[in-house]
Amino acid sequence: MADIRYDFVVFSDDWGRHPSSCQHLFGHLARRHRVLWVNTIGLRAPRADRFTVQRGLEKLGQWARPLRQIDENFWVYSPWMLPAAGGLAGAVNARFVCLCLQRVLARCGLERPVLFASVPTAADYVDKLHEQALVYYITDDYRRWPGADAQHVAAQDRLLSERADLLLPCGTALAQNRQARGRVELLPHAVDLEHFAAADLAADEPADLAAIPHPRLGFFGLIYEKIDLGLFEKLARSDPRRHLVLIGPIKTDISALAALPNVHVLGAKPYAELPRYLHGLDVLLLAYVLDEQTLRNAPLKIRECLAVGKPIVAKAIADLEPYRGLIHLAKTDEEYLVACDAACLGEEPADVAAMRAAVAGQTWEARARQVEELLHQVMPHVAQSSSAVPAEKDRRTVHCTAEGGCATPTAAAWDAYIAGHADGCIWHRFAWTTIMRGCYGMRCWNLTVQRGGCIAGILPLALQKSRLFGRHLVSLPWLDYSGILADDDAAAAELVESGKALARRLRADLTLRQRVPSNAMGGSIRADKVAMVLELPQTSQDLWAQLSAKVRNQIRKAQKSQLTAQWADTSALGEFFHVYATNMRDLGSPPHSREFFAAVLCELEDVGRLLIIRHDGQPAAAAIVLADSRGWQVPWASSLRAFNSVCPNHLMYWTIVAQACGRAQRFCFGRSTRDSGTYKFKAQWGAQPVELTWQTWPPRPQENASGQEGTLVRVAQKAWQQLPVPLARLLGPPLIRCVG
Repeated sequence: MADIRYDFVVFSDDWGRHPSSCQHLFGHLARRHRVLWVNTIGLRAPRADRFTVQRGLEKLGQWARPLRQIDENFWVYSPWMLPAAGGLAGAVNARFVCLCLQRVLARCGLERPVLFASVPTAADYVDKLHEQALVYYITDDYRRWPGADAQHVAAQDRLLSERADLLLPCGTALAQNRQARGRVELLPHAVDLEHFAAADLAADEPADLAAIPHPRLGFFGLIYEKIDLGLFEKLARSDPRRHLVLIGPIKTDISALAALPNVHVLGAKPYAELPRYLHGLDVLLLAYVLDEQTLRNAPLKIRECLAVGKPIVAKAIADLEPYRGLIHLAKTDEEYLVACDAACLGEEPADVAAMRAAVAGQTWEARARQVEELLHQVMPHVAQSSSAVPAEKDRRTVHCTAEGGCATPTAAAWDAYIAGHADGCIWHRFAWTTIMRGCYGMRCWNLTVQRGGCIAGILPLALQKSRLFGRHLVSLPWLDYSGILADDDAAAAELVESGKALARRLRADLTLRQRVPSNAMGGSIRADKVAMVLELPQTSQDLWAQLSAKVRNQIRKAQKSQLTAQWADTSALGEFFHVYATNMRDLGSPPHSREFFAAVLCELEDVGRLLIIRHDGQPAAAAIVLADSRGWQVPWASSLRAFNSVCPNHLMYWTIVAQACGRAQRFCFGRSTRDSGTYKFKAQWGAQPVELTWQTWPPRPQENASGQEGTLVRVAQKAWQQLPVPLARLLGPPLIRCVG
């Protein structure tokens, strides 16, 4: 079965919005199969409330770039849809989305897919996409979902159950009373055990959790109508010394609960950060309002709680009974409060080894293999060979060898080459193309030259395209520089020729942004950009002595003005993004998305740092710092104009360069245009300009900022400065993926 490959079209919740079971499952299946994930409208009818407005804005953001490529074999598609299910609106949605999907499938090269549904709305697309099989993955009783049209959802659920070749309920209660034509197999939830059981996380508490006293009783997950908020209120009021911590997105009114002094609402946290919070809690809570839907639930989070190894208190439902003895199960509110008391007092310590042993074999990779085996059994006549994997010429990652062959470079091999090269730096890291592909759906390539089985040169590339701005194959957009890193001129020339050939196929020009221009013939060179670099002494005292009196005075002024500097974790990303997005609007430039910066800090977690400057507790300036032993870089730094009088920029940069002394050879303030305002600001710190060259094939005329193009840019900047910040944040990412 190892050589069988399937193409999947998945109808499920919005990719990346919540770490759902279906997303975990396809995170593993996509390693071996091609996947088109379709974001759909929700089951709730639209209402005049904050949640509907928020979801509407999220959907508008998705529709601005409907097709994104997340990985080599993984695409996410967000089709335009009317915000209603059933009736005329449902028929219009089905007709329009099917037409669009057929084009997207052709574009991605997917043929006769397996239609994989985890939401009832997928019923509208059965038998309309030339699918070879239908799989219905049942993770909830959506017929009783809050705000949904129960009758319509029940009809969709029934159709999928009757038509599916394979039904995969995640719990025994969800498998009952279904008229199934195909095979029914239980597919329980799973857990990323290593992620949630990571050792020593309790010693690394996030700042917002560390401020909360013990004992801490915590709930994590979606906070919506089915969570027993009344019970949580009773729990908080029963003993003011207990502190209730709520972690997760909020989709219902919790104002009464949140008003209590011992209730702490921390909001949604990135999946990567979640274990740090959970290990800092004393008791983990599960509490659903018990009704016909929740009694049939199969909660995903119970296995994650068991992997953490903290005492667990839950309301009794059938799916949790196998874990009785490892967790506290309560039938009534009174029993629940008593169990919480016992857990806080440590009367029955958690048997961590037994808890983790109970879920040790229940991994998402095991579940993915189970799905593959079941598909192979129910549809052997349509199983495809490995030829279903995209042809080498269509791969988004290309590896050009000296002999002309092709393979796929690994991130580890790529980054190892950078680490061993004298001119290698953070800007060459493999992660950048991963980030650009994942956040903006950009087509990216990682070109390499090999000799004797070893890498002899690299060139990362990303395609920026739009009808307005044209098609540009760039190495790399937005970064100070990247371009070619090679052992010698011959390897560099080979990479240039490969890049030019790729650009011709894409009908794009090729631009290399690097410190030293390529010796290859042709191309126009633009050299008005410089990197402002400060050579660092061993101590901050030596650096202070080198600074001009003017800079030292402005740093002292900032220090006396109630400004504070804090190196923060990703929980402070919202503060950074507020400062950054506001400043970019004021400058007249489109901002990156918040998701982009989250991806930078995640993919480059070994070098990424976040600095926040606050005034009376309010963010005044912020920076993302990328730090290794060769050099510290500040690719994104901003301050709010309202605080200019107290010099937050000076405190921010002083904090960074003082920390870098003795840890790095040099500090780069970032890219600037010669003689601009930012150039002069950086120069007063003693930074020296290092020329950066933008070399483009085919040649094009030098851009003239005083000509017509410069005039249009200034007009666009002035118009952008008039936008409200929320609108600039919404419109910025679709624009910046095409320019910069």
